[in-house]
Amino acid sequence: MRMEELQTGFFGYRKESVYQLIASMEENFSSKLMEKDAQHTKAMQDAQIKIAELETELRTVRAEHLSSRKDQDMISDTLLDAQAYAQKLRAESISQEQQLRGQLQEEAQRQRAQLEDYARQLGQLHSAILTLLREMEERTQTMEEQVAAAVEQAPEPELNLSLFLKKTGTEE
Repeated sequence: MRMEELQTGFFGYRKESVYQLIASMEENFSSKLMEKDAQHTKAMQDAQIKIAELETELRTVRAEHLSSRKDQDMISDTLLDAQAYAQKLRAESISQEQQLRGQLQEEAQRQRAQLEDYARQLGQLHSAILTLLREMEERTQTMEEQVAAAVEQAPEPELNLSLFLKKTGTEE
């Protein structure tokens, strides 16, 4: 019912038609309100479903984020450990290199000293051999002079072959 449809009476509108208008408007508003409530309830249910989905997705994203964070932390820790290990290996290799260089230098010095000792001994041996050769030369020369002097002083040998004659029992 509309306002135009209200019946008028002697002193204005009739109460019945006003009540009827109010009742129809109330029915109309009630149905619209129920319709709005139903829409609101459906919207609330849809929103609750969407909230539940978003909360599930949020938990999933948080779990993935936590897992990703753990992975990043693990990678960071691994990189730090690897860097520390690399520094340790570098330090050890430098230490070993210095130790080996020291050992090689000591060995080289020892061998150099040994070679110098061998050279000194060879020099001494050379001097001793030269001294012996000179002494032998002098003795040989002295002996040659003595032999030559003995040959000059020796009488000429007479050949006495009688010793070599055959003995026949009689002497001649």
